[in-house]
This record gives sequence, structure tokens and C-alpha cells, in this order.
Amino acid sequence: MDPRLFPINTWRACSRDALGRAAIDWWTADRAVEDDPQLIEQIRTQILPQRGIYARDEEILITLGSQEGFFLMARLLARADTRVGVETPGYPDSRNIFAAEGAQIVDMPVDDDGARFDHAGPLDVAILTPVHHCPTMISMPVARRRAILDRAARDGTILIEDDYEGETAFSGDQTTLKSMDTDGRVVYLGTLSKVLAPGVRIGFMVADAALIEEARWLRRLIHRSAPLNNQRTAAIFLAEGHYLALLKQLRAALANRFDQVVAGCDRHLPDFRRSRNSGGSSVWLECPPGLDARKLHVAARRRGVLAEDGDPFVPENQAGRFLRLGISYIEESKVSEGLRLLGEAAKEVR
Repeated sequence: MDPRLFPINTWRACSRDALGRAAIDWWTADRAVEDDPQLIEQIRTQILPQRGIYARDEEILITLGSQEGFFLMARLLARADTRVGVETPGYPDSRNIFAAEGAQIVDMPVDDDGARFDHAGPLDVAILTPVHHCPTMISMPVARRRAILDRAARDGTILIEDDYEGETAFSGDQTTLKSMDTDGRVVYLGTLSKVLAPGVRIGFMVADAALIEEARWLRRLIHRSAPLNNQRTAAIFLAEGHYLALLKQLRAALANRFDQVVAGCDRHLPDFRRSRNSGGSSVWLECPPGLDARKLHVAARRRGVLAEDGDPFVPENQAGRFLRLGISYIEESKVSEGLRLLGEAAKEVR
């Protein structure tokens, strides 16, 4: 989260409003399984329609970020004989959460159009990031999304769509799987973390009402409802139009930084392969043959440049090949110089 973009004074005012007598009387009670109806309404009418999703209140559940959504689905859907498809490379904790339930993990390789669903065999569950693949930020073409939905209907597969940084997309196709779902097969996971801040810990799940009801009662066994004071603050922030204003500002900032990173990579890292981005807060790079990303990280740090290690996202046999450049917080004036120094570090470790 970039504090220069986040409207802290506005968030503080919304927090004060959430401490008003009428709001306090509601959120200080032990609601057990309830979510704030005001937040549900704002998600239903403001956030979801932007993603092409139209849902009823009973089809929405508030979570502690997308991470809890994965956990609830794993507990409800996974058993020892459950075949779960995961993207490779992909978000490591979705794999870890389902593996912890004893599920059979099936790798779904990722190409320039996103996850390949056709070589995995019949799956019970598949976890996908189609709008922005994590971590490459590739956007899956609509034709492949339709093919995945058709295959899932034929095999009886439940699709868990992690709309990873979907709202920060500034180019490419932003069609969600859930918006194309006609038979309740897709479980959609969204979050406010990428627009507000990870520490707010508010996400949401959209799915068939019967599955949401099961997830609601399972959530009760873990921590009852998500913190209602944070829910009410977020609801006020959304209702007053601040969320959409922040989103517009964030997209513009990320688009500008992305353009600078692309130009800098072309100039200073010409031998690195850059995945095809459609927005979001990072750029995924593959090192040229013979260059170990782990050594590059060390050499770059000595020059004051930090990049994210790509190893947690890939199989062990691909360790040392990838790095991810974060652009959500860096000052725009530092992008070009940082990439120049990264290029120097790359020449040093070859």
C-alpha cells in the first residue's frame, strides 16, 4: 500500500463515523454469523458489477481476505481422494492450504494464455487466477475461459476463481469467470487488500447460496464473523464514493509506473523475458540462460535495489530463474535508476 495514494484523512473520518452511536450499537453486539448488511450492499452494488457479477445478499460472505476463502473451501470440498488443480507457477498458499487437507494436487502448467486445463485430467476442484495470473500477471483470453467452463461442466469440476488484482487492471480483458458462470460452478474470491491495505483484512466470497451457507457456519467455528467495526468503516468508505475514487487514482499510478518499468527493462535488462502484463502491481521476469536470480538478488541488494524472489511461486527444479518487480509503492522517479542498477548487478553475476 502506497501511503502517498491512500486517503488516510478520509479513512479516519469514516472510522469516526463507524464510532457513532447508531453504528456502535450494531457492531459491538455478538453477531455470530452475520456480516454488516451495509458492506454486503456496497460490495453487491459497487464492486461486483464492475467485475460483471450480479449476486444476491445470500450469495456473498465476508472473509478475512482471499486467504480465508481458500481455507473455507478446502475444509468444505477437499478430502484425501479429491483432485485439485493448481496453477504452476502459481500462488503457493492456495496449493499449501488444499494439500494440508490431504487433497491430491495436480499441476496445471501456465503458458502465454494462462493456465492449461486440458492436460490435467478430470478434476474435482480447480484454482484459477484468469484476469491476472499470479505471479506472471498474464490475462487469460475469453476463448480459453469458455473452454475451461465447458470442460468443468462436463467433468463436474468446481472452479475457484481468485480475482487476483482484478480491480487494478488497466489494460487487457477483465472478464471474470464468475460473470460467465451459468450454473453456479464458480466460487469467486475477491479482496479489498489490493486497493485499501492488506492490514484491513477484508475479503469476500461469492458462490451458490447453499455453499455460502455452509461456509458461513464453518466460519462461525473458527472466529464467528469478520470484525464488524472494520466492516462498517469499509462500508462507509464505499458508500461515500471514496473507494471508486481511490481505485481510479491507483490504476492511473500503476499504469504510469508500469510504462516506466517496461521502458527501463527494455533498456537495461534486454535479455530478460517479461511476461505479458495486463495491469496490476508487479512485473514478472525470467532470467536469461546462465544467470541465477538468487545471485542477482544479492548483487542488487548491495546496490540498494530490492526485488521479490520468484522461487516460492515455481517448482523446485525452476529455482533461481525468476524475479518479480513490485511497482505498487516505488517512487516513479526511482524506477529508471533502480532498473539501471539491476542491469549492472546482472552483468556482475553472469
